[in-house]
Amino acid sequence: MLKELTQIIEEDLLPASVKKEVISNIDKIGNFTELETDILVTLLIKDKSVSIQQLFGLRKIEQVSAVIEALESLEQQEIIDIRIVSEKTVFIDCKYGLEGAIKEKVDNAIYPKPLIIKPKNISSVKAKIGLSSDKESIFTRGHDPFRRKTVPLNVINILQQTAFTLDEVVCSTPERNKKLFTKKQIAAEEQHNEETKKVVDYLMENGNEFYFKWKYCHRGRMYPSGYHINPQGTEYKKAMLNLK
Repeated sequence: MLKELTQIIEEDLLPASVKKEVISNIDKIGNFTELETDILVTLLIKDKSVSIQQLFGLRKIEQVSAVIEALESLEQQEIIDIRIVSEKTVFIDCKYGLEGAIKEKVDNAIYPKPLIIKPKNISSVKAKIGLSSDKESIFTRGHDPFRRKTVPLNVINILQQTAFTLDEVVCSTPERNKKLFTKKQIAAEEQHNEETKKVVDYLMENGNEFYFKWKYCHRGRMYPSGYHINPQGTEYKKAMLNLK
């Protein structure tokens, strides 16, 4: 069961080298079991309140006693807070956070910037892409939709070597969503726009020519990486981009 839980928690969220650094930071807090460490890794990289369903995908697990015991242990050690909103809604909050260089590495892994160096052709389903020192799967969450049949790597290579540039006129005006009403929603949008501007500045400073990593989902559909800038994002996000 522990192995099953660990696979669900990891979900290929982090490169191995970055996850190792996160675990090293956790070890400085205290001594934890393997399952407790996996829980803390997920909480730290998500950096926000996480529901039980988001954290573990409990509907996939028949026995959850080990999970409950681990959460109770972490709460007793005053590492996490457990908030019971209703019978079906429980949130987990970590009292610790990542800072400095390791936080930047995690953010870059979870919210990757476009690649400023043209990727080389890949020849296998696991490859180093861009400047990454870790091999990564071309399948989201490791699910192979082709079931070990011939994988169309040529499509990945064509898309990953397609160059984009930013439209400076569009990027000069931040995105605005007229359907936001609460102060919290507006603050979140302002924060997102500030983060997007940093990515825009980074790309402009590096020649305004960049590329996206692409992956297959479990259905065989293709998705580009990127959170702040993405060719499959909102209408505004799409308008930010031009083909080279």
